[in-house]
Amino acid sequence: MKNVGLTSIIAISMPLSIIGTFVLLYFSGTTLNMISLGGLSIGVGMLVDNSVVVLENIYRHRTAEGEDKVRGTYKGTKEVAMAVAASTLTTVAVFVPFIFASGLVLEMMMDLALAVVFSLLMSLVVAVTVVPMLSGNYVNNVHRNHAPKRLNFINKLLDQFDHFIRWLDKIYRSSLGWVLKNKKKTLLGIMGIFVASLTLLPFIGMELMPSTDSGIFTVTVEAPKGSQLAAVDELSLRVEKQLEAIPELTSMTVSMSDSTSGMSALRGGGGSQKSSIEVHLVDKKKRDRSVTEVMESVRNSAKRIPGAKVTVSASSSMGSMGGSGVSVEIYGDNLDVLKEISDQIEKQMTSVEGTRQVTSSLSEQSKQLSLNIDKDKIRQYNLTGSQVASQVKNIVSGYKATTLKINEQELDVNIVYPQAFVTNASDLNNINISTGTGAYVPLSSVATITLDDIPDSISHSDQSRYVTVDCDVFGRSTGSVGSDIEKLIKKMTLPEGYTVSLGGTNETMTDTFGSLVQVIILAILLVYLVMAAQFESLVDPFIIMFTIPVAFTGAFLLLFIAGEPLSMMAIIGCLVLVGIVVNNGIILVDYINTLRNRDGLSIEEATIKACPTRLRPILMTAMTTILAQIPVIFSNGSNSETLRGMGLVIAGGLATSTFLTLFLVPILYTYFDRLAERMRKRFKIKPKLNAYEIEKQLADIREV
Repeated sequence: MKNVGLTSIIAISMPLSIIGTFVLLYFSGTTLNMISLGGLSIGVGMLVDNSVVVLENIYRHRTAEGEDKVRGTYKGTKEVAMAVAASTLTTVAVFVPFIFASGLVLEMMMDLALAVVFSLLMSLVVAVTVVPMLSGNYVNNVHRNHAPKRLNFINKLLDQFDHFIRWLDKIYRSSLGWVLKNKKKTLLGIMGIFVASLTLLPFIGMELMPSTDSGIFTVTVEAPKGSQLAAVDELSLRVEKQLEAIPELTSMTVSMSDSTSGMSALRGGGGSQKSSIEVHLVDKKKRDRSVTEVMESVRNSAKRIPGAKVTVSASSSMGSMGGSGVSVEIYGDNLDVLKEISDQIEKQMTSVEGTRQVTSSLSEQSKQLSLNIDKDKIRQYNLTGSQVASQVKNIVSGYKATTLKINEQELDVNIVYPQAFVTNASDLNNINISTGTGAYVPLSSVATITLDDIPDSISHSDQSRYVTVDCDVFGRSTGSVGSDIEKLIKKMTLPEGYTVSLGGTNETMTDTFGSLVQVIILAILLVYLVMAAQFESLVDPFIIMFTIPVAFTGAFLLLFIAGEPLSMMAIIGCLVLVGIVVNNGIILVDYINTLRNRDGLSIEEATIKACPTRLRPILMTAMTTILAQIPVIFSNGSNSETLRGMGLVIAGGLATSTFLTLFLVPILYTYFDRLAERMRKRFKIKPKLNAYEIEKQLADIREV
């Protein structure tokens, strides 16, 4: 606009909208967090859209139409008020389905939805009240302002921009003329671009939430079962020495645990001996390697330490949702069969590209002393199996004999067998068991003791045992690795009664993505209904809906170029796109209808005039939203990866949609208008008279 007064109105409208948004967020009980701020980043880009459309139309009426400031402001605002309200409501309608969502989607995205909705509603209020008021009362001159001579470079920049806009307008007019003469070729070209973008999906990959680089990861060093704490300390020191060689290291914290004590050593064959090292790296702005690359380096170097089981895992602010692993669940009853199947799957998962630290829940086993009672022998001594087991339990663990009350305080009296006599299996064989006749016999005469391997834990679900095989992922998306593993599982022949499925993050991702797809479908339906109410037509909104698929074209393309997987936040970006991209179509179709109804122009004349006229506001509103995503895309701050996918989807989708909509909507408008005309003629339906035709008939009546 090259006018200080008009630009100042936009500058005033932004803080007013933002302040109003914060007020509404306060009364709704929404806190400022990463998700709500992500919604504000979207809202800020669209805050000025409504004001720009209204102000640009006022500017056109006061310059091109030569109207005074009051009349030009009134007509300019009235002409686009319905279009602006409809475009805002379409975006707001996108977030209504969140009310019907549940679980993770509702918990994660409600703050984002409220932030976007409140910012859009405030921008609409400001655009139709404050902007016309300031324009009609305080801006007397809407023509170009010139900078003083010492700032002459600003004038040159504005001249260059003016030349660029005129050149772009000229190119668009000529291109639009060619497109309207070659509708089929253009439609086939747009369809080809959309289909080509779909082929990129297998290369994009999927994951629940983007992996964040917090600069913190944990190294767990585990010694063999039964090792002393000193052995764990020695292995930990060797790992710590390797970690000290990391140039990005700032600090590390070491903690050790040893569960071997007393009878637990006898019953479990040794407890778990672990050393946990929390590693902190410098801020990611100051290092060339990501935290995942440093972790991979640690994994490779730790393999050279014999006797140590080293596990490296990342810390994420998103908790379990920020995990980047794949989990396979095997269901069945027999532990031996489950062990056999888990070993096969573990071997196959190791062969999949990108898998790291493949472990089975059955791989962690402990030694256990098992008591095998001979039923025939205990019958000779008038004993039962439960009596023998109870006596062994009392000898090994002790039992409560009585309770003493001293100074109003109760103390339990426990009788425990001397620990020196039950330190190994041979000692247990020699303990005496009381028979039914009062005699005593050694335990070895009625039972045998064996040393068995048992899993540390046995999981159950729906009254069935299950085993998990887990792995971390490096260099690929979780969805891609999970898909490859699932293909290998389908080729396996499983025994009857045993099933295998992906669980953990992949199961959550499938459920969440399915819920989001339903939300998007419902959002598309609501957007259509809002537009149908505005246009009082079922055809015009249907035309505009075709701009949604071409928006996904740019979204998928930019995700592919940036190497960003399709995550939950990226799909939220697709949902936001549904409400944003139709705005350009609304502005075009609304003005085409206005020219046809108000001025009586033919469909070709109205299209040729409306599209170039609306080119400028469409580009301005699109650029404000796209530019607002630039900080989100290129931010290198802590946990900035969370919102990057959403920013890429919105920027890429809006860019391609803006470009293709300028050609797609005019083509489809002419096609559907002619189709509707043929249908009216076939069924002999009289078309509704527009304002121009009514005025013409009234004029004819007056002449008569």
